[in-house]
Amino acid sequence: MSATEVKEAAASEKPKVYGHTVFFTAAARYWRAVWVFLAVIVVNAILQAILILPDGDLPGLNALFIIKAILSYLVMVWALSIMVSAALQTPNGKVSFGAAIKGSRANVGKFFGWTLVWTLVCVILMMFYVFPGLIAMMVLPFVIFAASDGQSNPFKANFQAIGNRFGRYLITLLVTLVFLSGLYVFAGLSAFVYPYFFASLWMWFICGIVGSWLITGWALLYRSTKVGAAPVAAESTTDTSGEPAAS
Repeated sequence: MSATEVKEAAASEKPKVYGHTVFFTAAARYWRAVWVFLAVIVVNAILQAILILPDGDLPGLNALFIIKAILSYLVMVWALSIMVSAALQTPNGKVSFGAAIKGSRANVGKFFGWTLVWTLVCVILMMFYVFPGLIAMMVLPFVIFAASDGQSNPFKANFQAIGNRFGRYLITLLVTLVFLSGLYVFAGLSAFVYPYFFASLWMWFICGIVGSWLITGWALLYRSTKVGAAPVAAESTTDTSGEPAAS
């Protein structure tokens, strides 16, 4: 165990639910909710691709574009809410569709409200200059998890989680930025290779796969903090495979 891990373990009253690395553990935990993730990813990709039709639609201040943009955002938030709910439940075993949906509905108002605020803050800051918006995204990664988890103040919970696992937060953030940069390049290239509809379909599918894996990693990190640790019943400490949930 590294010095950073020793300090983090001492700082937390709850056991980590990830192993040597957050995202390696996330790759294993991902399969506990894989069917939930895939279903949401496919539905979101299809709906997002439909919303860009007809091919060649260009952004503009017209009613049709605004309506389609709002619908696209609502679909994306819906997909995100279910994936976050599923990811937060992966430390305790396999996640069913019912459990993921029930979890997303439990705090749907709070999740939508805080996600909207988070989006507006990042977009407004990016309108002035790209770096303030990026910084806002980087310092508020746990807000949506805390909102989905029903925290009374997701903003405060975000910084409590960061402070509790600061070293691991920095490492996880760095890895996330690398993958997001790759997805940005991939999205740009897809637009040149495929027609609009298929480019959107393919882009949303690949981004959904990578994104849900990253979400699972951040969920594991959140669950490994004092503020994000969920009470685990004695019978839930192992999953159906007999593997300890908090490994």
